[in-house]
Amino acid sequence: MTREQAIDLILRTGGHAPPNSDEHQELLKFLDASPECRKLYEDQRATWQALDLWEPIEPSLGFDRHVRERVEELSSSRPWFAGWFAPWQPNLAVGLAGLLLVAATVFHQPSLTGPGPNVAAVSGEDEAYLEEFNRALDDIEMLTEFEIDPAALAGQGPS
Repeated sequence: MTREQAIDLILRTGGHAPPNSDEHQELLKFLDASPECRKLYEDQRATWQALDLWEPIEPSLGFDRHVRERVEELSSSRPWFAGWFAPWQPNLAVGLAGLLLVAATVFHQPSLTGPGPNVAAVSGEDEAYLEEFNRALDDIEMLTEFEIDPAALAGQGPS
């Protein structure tokens, strides 16, 4: 029996496993060999015995009423306007998110009046570079349209 199994058995059964069971006999042998687990076993047994003797007290008369009054007192201490927005909170969050999305779209649109003052004239050399760049982008786009099996590339054939 391992230490973890012994602790599990002690906590699960409280040491009240049937005395003739193999599990109980193995636990007793283990406890003789492990003073740390023996202490845990004795402490746990003492705790369960104390809990067996413990009798909870009955709540006083009016306990439920006192709890309700206290809850009402705490809930009434909110600001006067707090209850107005409670039913609308999810809708307000969605509406605010939508408003921010519309605002971002409107303010980040490119200008429709033409290039701004910071746009420089493109020379013939720059045009050749841009044309080559656009061809490379087209090639990349074409390559992404193919469905390639990674196993086939590794030489393992189709799976």
